[in-house]
Amino acid sequence: MMMTANKARALRALTLCNSRREACLMAGIAERTLSGYFHDSEFVAELNKAYDTMIADATRQAQKSLRQAVETLTEIITDKETNPYARINACKILIESTLKLIETNDILNRIEALERKGKTNENGI
Repeated sequence: MMMTANKARALRALTLCNSRREACLMAGIAERTLSGYFHDSEFVAELNKAYDTMIADATRQAQKSLRQAVETLTEIITDKETNPYARINACKILIESTLKLIETNDILNRIEALERKGKTNENGI
C-alpha cells in the first residue's frame, strides 16, 4: 500500500517539528487527521524508521566529535591559567563520561557474549 501525499507530508513534518500541532500546520492537515494516522500501522512503521534514521545520524555525528570533545576537556584540565572551577567541572565531565562509556561498552560486550553463547547452544555446539 502506498502512502498518501498527506501522510508523507505529515511524516516529514513530524521529523522536523517540535510538536504535533506544529507538524499539522507544516503539513497542512488537521490535528484530528494526524491522530488518525497513528492508527495506521504502515504510517507508524515509517515514522519509527524515520526516527531510527535520525538517531543513527545523530549518533554518527556525536561519535565523530568525541575525540575533539575529549581533547578540549583535556586542554581545560591541563591549562593552569583556566579558572579552577572550570577545570574541576571538566574533570568531572571527563570522569563521568569515561565511566559511562566503559559501563556501556562492558554491557554491550556481555550481551554479545550471551548472544554468541545462545547461538552456540541452538546449534548444539
